[in-house]
Amino acid sequence: MPAWFHEGQRLAWESDSQEIVVCSGTQGGKTALNAPWLLRLIQRTTLDLLRRQAIPYFHTLFVERHQLGTLIGADTGRPKFRFSAEGAVRLCGTQVPIVVHFLNMADPESNESFTALGGVWDEAGQATNKELSFEANNRRLGAARSLASRANIPYLGSRLWTTTPYDHTWFKRRIVDPAIRGDRGCSWHNWPSWANPGGISEEQARKELEGGMPLWRWQMMYEGEFTRPAGAVYDCFTSANIVRPFPIPSSWPLVVGMDFGSANLAGVFGAIDPSDDSIVIFSSYWAGSDTLQKHVDVMKTKAGKKPSLVVGGAQSESNWRRDFTALDWPVRAPSLQGPDSVEAGISRVYGQFATKKLKIFSDLTALIDEIQGYTRVVDGEGRVTSVIQDKSSYHRLDALRYLVGTLRPGSGATQTRRTSRILEDEEPNAIGGLV
Repeated sequence: MPAWFHEGQRLAWESDSQEIVVCSGTQGGKTALNAPWLLRLIQRTTLDLLRRQAIPYFHTLFVERHQLGTLIGADTGRPKFRFSAEGAVRLCGTQVPIVVHFLNMADPESNESFTALGGVWDEAGQATNKELSFEANNRRLGAARSLASRANIPYLGSRLWTTTPYDHTWFKRRIVDPAIRGDRGCSWHNWPSWANPGGISEEQARKELEGGMPLWRWQMMYEGEFTRPAGAVYDCFTSANIVRPFPIPSSWPLVVGMDFGSANLAGVFGAIDPSDDSIVIFSSYWAGSDTLQKHVDVMKTKAGKKPSLVVGGAQSESNWRRDFTALDWPVRAPSLQGPDSVEAGISRVYGQFATKKLKIFSDLTALIDEIQGYTRVVDGEGRVTSVIQDKSSYHRLDALRYLVGTLRPGSGATQTRRTSRILEDEEPNAIGGLV
């Protein structure tokens, strides 16, 4: 272990978990941990595999500035660092082919077609990192992790995540949360910027806070803590709103919300639990350009039975509703209309999340990411505005807003009675008309 490690780096270094998650403040010494951790991993895993005659493996790892071989394709999108024979002997004691791949995690395809013994993912919390890249990366580590289980080599197939917290993306949901909970195979390590003696001092960091940086952003940038941004629309959305998938009873009323668009047509599929009148969203749909008939066929398959209610579209989108109705997929106009309908709908969705009356299946990752990433613009002074950031890209949330805004016009017993009446009402004009 390098003598210059501070306490936080040392604890991460000593972890035997397969998912070692490091979130620290800016310049907290995260990236400096990567190279020595990676060199040790190559050395340890290669020697263990040699003992078990399980070579050659191609190693996909990350390394910087090590004079152990040749950098290939530095001017391409997929550079590699190939260890020389001498370098491999110096590191591992024997000649063995070792290749380090530098991958663009915004490109899932760069993670395909090789086998990995382990890896480092730097700045994993940035939004440009794709969930598909994570899943592809898992496949690359699959063989090593299977061998680790059989041969009892805990560090084989391990992965070191190092990042400063940014947005609440799939990384927070699938990596950070399990590590904080202490799930099997995961370890959590957190320290502020000033834990690194050579980094930013606490005094320097606090000057940023005193200078007007919002507390939530300061805590993420300098304390390495995942906080909710000041502009988060659904800041009441928690793990209590996420449920494991289960078979929807056939007796539960089925409800569907839709958002129209030639290039972005979306839908959410829910069922109402009669025991507490909660809405459980069990599926979602998003598709680009296609025929209306194809959209209808897919949505009917997802629904599984005739919905009690399909609602969607803005007031001006009556032609969409008419065309879908003609294809045996009758869509009603939402009850909320007019210039304030978006904010009113957001308020109703917020209320259902806050009271835990709106639940989402845990496998609906795209919808959950939309919910957690739905924010209002924060101005230069740190004040939250009424403008939704990139509103036009949240099609599933628009479909959810149309659905909940129609189903939840009131609260308590009144709400339950109104919901029942909405689902039973067959009159076209009851909630805006099938126009």
